[in-house]
Amino acid sequence: MTFIVLDLEWSQPMSKELVVKKDDKTLPLEIIQIGALAVRDGKILPDTFSSYVKPKYYVKLKKWIRELTGITEKELKNAPGFGSVLNSFLRWCKAQNAELVCTWGPDDFPSLKGQAEFFGQDISALPPFADIQPIAARQCGLSRSQISLGDAVQKLGIDETLKFHSALNDAYYTAMVLCRMDNLPEKIEWQKKADYAKANRLVEFKMTGGGELCDMYPTERLPFLFHCPLCGKTHSLMLKFITLSKEEEYKSVRMMTVTSCKGHALKSVYEFTRYPRYRRHNSYTYTVQTVLATKQEQEEFKAVMEQRKKDPKKWKRTRKAMKGSKQNI
Repeated sequence: MTFIVLDLEWSQPMSKELVVKKDDKTLPLEIIQIGALAVRDGKILPDTFSSYVKPKYYVKLKKWIRELTGITEKELKNAPGFGSVLNSFLRWCKAQNAELVCTWGPDDFPSLKGQAEFFGQDISALPPFADIQPIAARQCGLSRSQISLGDAVQKLGIDETLKFHSALNDAYYTAMVLCRMDNLPEKIEWQKKADYAKANRLVEFKMTGGGELCDMYPTERLPFLFHCPLCGKTHSLMLKFITLSKEEEYKSVRMMTVTSCKGHALKSVYEFTRYPRYRRHNSYTYTVQTVLATKQEQEEFKAVMEQRKKDPKKWKRTRKAMKGSKQNI
C-alpha cells in the first residue's frame, strides 16, 4: 500500500482587518511551501516533492513565521505561484499511484482545499486524506488525541537529523512515524469513526448525570439517555458500543454508538469518569454528545461491528476488559 505524506507551511495576514475576501469566500492564510514524499510497504521512496509558493496577498511574512520556518520573503519573491505549484504537485501525486494522503494534524487538508477553492483550482484528483496525529498519540501510549511531531519523533526513537518546520523535513518525520505504525489502514478506519463525533454537527446537546455502573455499557442502566432530541421518542440501541479511548484503571472511558427512533438515527459519544467519592461502588459521572447520523455512518458502524465479530478472541477480550472487575475499575 502506498501513502503520500504531505506537509505545508503558510503565511498569514498581518491583522484580522487585512484578511482577503472574495464573494462568499475567505482566504485566512496562503501556502508558501509544499513538501511531500511517498511511503510504500513501510519504506520511504526516494522521489520527493518540494517547492516554495509565491503568495499573492500575504507577501509580508510575520516575524514568528520567518523565525519558525527559516523562509524569507526574498526566497518567495521568485517562486512559482500557487496554481503552478499545485498542478505540479497533482502530477507528482498521480505518478505515485497512492491510495491515501497522510498529514500531521487536521489543518493541512482544509488549508489546501480552502485555498484551491478560493483560486478556482480543483484538487478532486487527490486520494482521500487522513490525519495520523491522533493515531500516533495512541501509538505513543497517550490517552489524548494530540501530540507534537517533535514529541512523537522523540518517543519513537527517531533520529533528529533535519530541522523541523520545513515542509519536506516535517513530511519526512511524519513518514518515519508512519513507518513505525502497525496495521495503519485498520487504525485509520477506526479513527474515522472517532472523527464522526466532530463532523456534520446538525444537532448537538449535552446531558450530565451520575449513577452506579457495574460496567461501561449503560444500555439498561441509563435508558433515559436514549431519547431523540427532535421528536422525543425513545431510541433503541442499533449497535454495540465502540471504545474510542480509555485511561489507566478506567478512570475515564470514551465510547460511541448509534441509536435510532426509526424516524431519526443518532451517533453518540459517551464519556464516563469515575467519581472518586464512590470509588468502591464503581460509580461514574457521564457526559453525552449526540449528533445526527447519516446513512453512510450507520453502514460504516455496522461494518466495524461485523469486522470485530470475525475475531472472536479479540471480541471476548474486549468484552471482558470493559465489563471490568474490582481490580480494573
